[in-house]
Amino acid sequence: MARRRLMWAVLSLLVFSVLFWVSSVIISDKKESITRHRSILDHLGQAASRNYIASQLWTKGEGTDPIRKPDCTPETNVVFIKTHKTASSTTSGIFDHYAYRNNLTVAVPPDGAPFMDRKLLFQRDMVADTKDSGIGWKREDGFNMLTAHARYNRPEMDAVVHNAKFVTILRDPRAQFVSSFVFFNFVDRFKRIFESRGEKYSTVIEGFIKNPMENYQLMSHRVYSQVLWNQQMFDLGLDTAYFSNPEIIEETLSRLDSELDLVMITEYYDESLLVLKDILCWEMDDILYTQRLVRNSSSEVFLDSVTKDAISEWNAADTRMYDYFNKTLWRRIASYGPNFQDDLKIFRQRLAQTTPRKTGKHSRDTKKIIKRMKDRGILVR
Repeated sequence: MARRRLMWAVLSLLVFSVLFWVSSVIISDKKESITRHRSILDHLGQAASRNYIASQLWTKGEGTDPIRKPDCTPETNVVFIKTHKTASSTTSGIFDHYAYRNNLTVAVPPDGAPFMDRKLLFQRDMVADTKDSGIGWKREDGFNMLTAHARYNRPEMDAVVHNAKFVTILRDPRAQFVSSFVFFNFVDRFKRIFESRGEKYSTVIEGFIKNPMENYQLMSHRVYSQVLWNQQMFDLGLDTAYFSNPEIIEETLSRLDSELDLVMITEYYDESLLVLKDILCWEMDDILYTQRLVRNSSSEVFLDSVTKDAISEWNAADTRMYDYFNKTLWRRIASYGPNFQDDLKIFRQRLAQTTPRKTGKHSRDTKKIIKRMKDRGILVR
């Protein structure tokens, strides 16, 4: 009898152990699934995110509030904050073309310049002189759009374009930094400096990033020196004095997130445009584009992973901002709805039929807009 009781006790203990192990595995799998789900959400914007959003977010009903409302009317008041070397000239061309076709007014710099000011925050008096009134326009009405280079300054921009949608675009800081470094001719300048020091590097950019602060300060007196350090954050209004202050950077990101209607991402340009289309209640024809100010591929600079990581670290404010808004873009894409991939395919087919052309500082549309506003008596001739 005692032996039988002992056997039952051992058997019961064994069964209990097996059940405990099975339940632990189930709980562990659930935790792993939740962790994996959060991990993917934390990395929205990576290539795999597209499939994940399609298979998970839309299927499960998350992020399904549509961006485009059924009864919406096209938005005609837009401020586009141009950033440097991010496909912003291509994007401003989209807005300029829409403005021209729809007879809209655009706030432009004086004398046809491509920028309001290189370093100062935007002020309303930077806009080309206007008369008190013109055909179908009064000064107090403001303009429909602002698309020229201008450092973000919300109150002053609101004074020029009323009730506007605010849009900007960001690019991976590693690629953006290299593009700016080459475009603004810092390669030749630093090449001469390094040669005078007897220093040799695989690339001039590698030499710069070995001691970025010292090299940056060598150029601080030059007009375009800001492109060497967190240029995109500078374009969006943060001064260089705060680039090393994480708290200020986070406050700035939170404010920008609340103030901007869309932050496009260069690496997902077509995807960004589809979201823009729905935010503005525009049609697909309105967002067709041709590339502008595209750097020749022969000037590409190939960097090793160590140098790329150093560029990210040097441009830490831009890197943090890019990661932040990369995620927000993919959440907006999730809100677009299950037809996103089909619409993207259709859009790219339409683009393939669009005649490509590359333009300089101003598109023909911009020049036509300026002439039209002068003819209407809006701009002072």
